[in-house]
Amino acid sequence: MSYKNIAIINIKAAFPNNIDKVWKVVTDFQNSDWRSNVSRTEVLNVKQFVEYTKDGYATAFTVTVTDPYKSFEFDMENSDNRSPSRHTIQLG
Repeated sequence: MSYKNIAIINIKAAFPNNIDKVWKVVTDFQNSDWRSNVSRTEVLNVKQFVEYTKDGYATAFTVTVTDPYKSFEFDMENSDNRSPSRHTIQLG
């Protein structure tokens, strides 16, 4: 996959929980109750899942890197974003 002319956005957040709990929430695709914009998640396999908004809008995710308690990377694609985009969540 090629990522030419890609925008890089850095967002930092602090959570009042230990890293183990944050990691479990971030990587638990089946439990999206904490996400107000997601109505359901369809897990396709250990690396792929699809999230649906309350309006039925689908976004496909493919996990590319999992380094427990450090980094979680995924590609994301939907009808608004026809070319996949790479996202990284870093903890610690």
